[in-house]
Amino acid sequence: MHIQVLTGMLRLGHKYEIQHLVDEGLQRLHYEYPSALKEFDAPKTSQGRIVINKGDKLTTLIANLGTAMNVQTVLPVVYFHQSCRGIVSSPLDALYFASVLISNYF
Repeated sequence: MHIQVLTGMLRLGHKYEIQHLVDEGLQRLHYEYPSALKEFDAPKTSQGRIVINKGDKLTTLIANLGTAMNVQTVLPVVYFHQSCRGIVSSPLDALYFASVLISNYF
């Protein structure tokens, strides 16, 4: 599923109170970015993966979406992915990255 489709599902579902859109969007988001270590370590299939256009930063988009939709349970895994990819080089950088994202919404 493309990130723009996922974002649209969650935002429109929330705005117009279409619960099955919100539920489906959250299910896909939690599949990719689980809150439990057991689910994180489970093997994933390529079917239903969240995709983006070439050049976009998926983890940044997911962090923004999670913050905007009040789904903070995805943020620890997003920050972990950021640190593994070299975008965030230390835990202090991850905290700075998180504070910048959060300050943009509050």
